[in-house]
Amino acid sequence: MIFGGLIIPWTRHVKSGRDLLRRSFEAANKIGDLTYAAYSCDQLNTNMLAAGDPLVEAQREFENGLEFARKVRFGLVIDLISAELGIVRTLRGLTAEVRLLRG
Repeated sequence: MIFGGLIIPWTRHVKSGRDLLRRSFEAANKIGDLTYAAYSCDQLNTNMLAAGDPLVEAQREFENGLEFARKVRFGLVIDLISAELGIVRTLRGLTAEVRLLRG
């Protein structure tokens, strides 16, 4: 997760680390490390924003990530993803202002 989300973008395009982020989420989820899975999910969302992915796709991914974070009851990641999702919704013109989606 760290390599894909923080190291690779220093040397290549930010999207280059996306496969590693997805793999870190899948591996952590598979072995039951829900903390690492939740952080990987948040890093993937941040990667999508930084890469300038279409907002419709980003919103769908963020909503899936928020659902996962709520399922595992990880408050910090719920807050992080909620803020990013609020930004995406605002940029798409779906809200008048950025709103956090609480738990």
